Amino acid sequence: MDVLKPYWDCRDELGRRWKKSFMIYYKACQLDKKESAVQTSILLHVIGEKCRDVYEQFPEDTAITIELLLKKFDDFFTPKKNITIERHKFFIRNQQEHET
Repeated sequence: MDVLKPYWDCRDELGRRWKKSFMIYYKACQLDKKESAVQTSILLHVIGEKCRDVYEQFPEDTAITIELLLKKFDDFFTPKKNITIERHKFFIRNQQEHET
């Protein structure tokens, strides 16, 4: 179980790398053949204390799968974008000479 560092960073690139590492570990250990409770318990074990605190904030689902749990973490850590601000930044931008 000590193969993965207990780590999930909310920054996109590091979070994606950790998730890829976990999915490699998941397939290598054939966790997909185990029952859902075992899969989610292993994920919660390797994900670390800070993420377990985040997990405690999620509403309880009776039939939680590893895919659903990973999606909930992705949704939690993905920053929300304000469309109005993004449009404003786009429209006030000045195009440079070397840009097309």
